[in-house]
Amino acid sequence: MVTVRQVQTNSMWSLITFGTSFVFSAIFTVILPNVLAVEQYGEYGYYFRVFSWIGSLGVLFIPVALFRYLPELESLCSGNKPVVQQLLLYCFKRQMLVSLVVMVAGACYLWFERETFGNSNYIIAGTMILVASWLMTVQALGRSYLEGLQQYRKYARIGFISSLTKITALVVLLVLGLKSAVNCFSVIMIEQFVMVVLVTLVVIKQWYPGKGCLTQYRSVLDRMGDYGLSMGVGSGFSLITWGYVEVFMIKALYRGSDVMEQLGYYCLAISLSTILVRIMRNITNPLTTFFVHHCVKGNLEVVQRAVKKSMVFTMLFGGGAMFLLFLFSADIFSLFFPIDMEPARMPLLILLIPSFALVLTLPLGSLQFAFEQQKFLMWSNIVAAIINLILDLVIIPTHGAIGAALINAVVQSLACFSGMVYLLISKKMVMPYWEIVKILLIFAVTGVVCYCLDGICGKILNMIITVFCFLGCISLSGLVKVVKRNGLVPSFDICLIGK
Repeated sequence: MVTVRQVQTNSMWSLITFGTSFVFSAIFTVILPNVLAVEQYGEYGYYFRVFSWIGSLGVLFIPVALFRYLPELESLCSGNKPVVQQLLLYCFKRQMLVSLVVMVAGACYLWFERETFGNSNYIIAGTMILVASWLMTVQALGRSYLEGLQQYRKYARIGFISSLTKITALVVLLVLGLKSAVNCFSVIMIEQFVMVVLVTLVVIKQWYPGKGCLTQYRSVLDRMGDYGLSMGVGSGFSLITWGYVEVFMIKALYRGSDVMEQLGYYCLAISLSTILVRIMRNITNPLTTFFVHHCVKGNLEVVQRAVKKSMVFTMLFGGGAMFLLFLFSADIFSLFFPIDMEPARMPLLILLIPSFALVLTLPLGSLQFAFEQQKFLMWSNIVAAIINLILDLVIIPTHGAIGAALINAVVQSLACFSGMVYLLISKKMVMPYWEIVKILLIFAVTGVVCYCLDGICGKILNMIITVFCFLGCISLSGLVKVVKRNGLVPSFDICLIGK
């Protein structure tokens, strides 16, 4: 049985993992545009998006299904470790088959697009992309296994070490003067390799002797297969609506002469807008296991209370951070990025809209996984992807990065809110409307303070005062309990799941 305290502890470790990841990712995102020319950064962004596309296709089916059904199997077999390990081996064999198919398809794509990389380095770049993508599929399966067993603390260490390795490798390259798109991408491959090695060591270290038998849990495996297929198809189409395909569309359809510059602007904007989304998604990941256990037992009142408080948490902190990024985007660009990256600011402001919508609905997404509503998610993503592709063909040729951001904002926001409405109606869930209104009022007050301070004090002082105003409004609103009732120790259950 997954307890409230376990969810709080797991969420805390996820926060630590992806808090450090946020810091290192922010450093990485700031350094590259300052050491690479706009065209080179566009080339790097293209490499990274191809890697993300191939790697994401490889992890659509198996890891998500393992994460969803591993806790259920562990509960059914009363924690029989050999049986749980057999499920990992069962998934690993199928994951390697999926990875092989995806790598072959990726190699074919890279061969046809070899002119993009140039005659001298397309073999090197393409090989690194394929290797990094394969490593990503392996470590994603290991991560699902560890998190399914509630071992977030161990994965937190892995995430910290790999992120530190990435920054260290980048610094070494820069010190040696190896400033090229291909060399910078090699850092991503090194990070994935380190993660695979560390995950493998952790799994081997805790391996139990003996053989388990999965045949008596055939119903779980059948449901797992159906779930993985539906989620894989739906998630594959969601890649189209979440900014991946626009990189290829800009390259193929944009009619201007500054194609690589437009790629650079869009890649920087989508990197900045999704950092916070990734952090909040991983902080709320433990909710899925919690919802699975309580939905199976019919504890819908506990689920409703958890959904309400987790939505307040994600909107208040994830949405609040995005709102502050929106307010200070001009200052951030002037302080941290070269002047020729300024055109990326408008796509960033537009992309913050779907990012905010996704952060708001993250707890509901976890609940949909628990309720096995993957069929609706699959068809909604298919419809959204078709609309997205049609708009890409119409808008991107003339509007480039800004057009791609507008398409993403409209389609992804509608997809998020359609899923929310479907869940609320089908399961009769209640939204925390009053809390959402209070949070919007906090945003409004913070925005007014920032506007009034503009021009009166310096940029840094303006940021500091506005952030303190935001935190002060949160405290006064009563939305967050800063300390536990019995002491002055900060409590992580500030807005996640309370008793």
